[in-house]
Amino acid sequence: DESVHPAFDSILTQLATDEGRILRLLATEGPQGALDIYDKTYVPFRTRLVAEDLTMLGSDAGCRNEDRAPVYLQNLRRLGLVQVSEKPIEDLKRYEIIEAQGHVEQAREQAARPKTTYNGARLTDFGVEFCDLCSPSEVDAKREPLRFRKLADPPKRSRLRVATAPVAVPRMTAALAT
Repeated sequence: DESVHPAFDSILTQLATDEGRILRLLATEGPQGALDIYDKTYVPFRTRLVAEDLTMLGSDAGCRNEDRAPVYLQNLRRLGLVQVSEKPIEDLKRYEIIEAQGHVEQAREQAARPKTTYNGARLTDFGVEFCDLCSPSEVDAKREPLRFRKLADPPKRSRLRVATAPVAVPRMTAALAT
């Protein structure tokens, strides 16, 4: 019986406290905006990536090291907990706030003809299950519906806690609670 995914124990040991804060934000507030800035030229026709995954995850999540948010996002993607997809978030006004940030303006200045794509940072299904089992907060994030088949009733989630890592779980719980 594998009621808890065996990788969760290992993942807990690979998370920084600020990454726990980002997971809590995505689990409780849902998808967050992310921007990519490209330099688009017509002669010759090409598009060059200037900056990717520009977000406000660090400040919105209350990270102690906000400037490390891009590294945190990379690690969360590596662990399969978070994805940045081309599907934009519903609250388009959030993008205006991101676009007004200094680091986004600097990226735009590096491009002769800046083009912005609007993306969304969200928990993967694996990330939803991880947060549901390891987080003291109520998880409001929903799993993405399967595209290749119809879903019956979604499985009932139990409020199990990971019991295989007695040291890591309190650390993760403390990170998600702050």
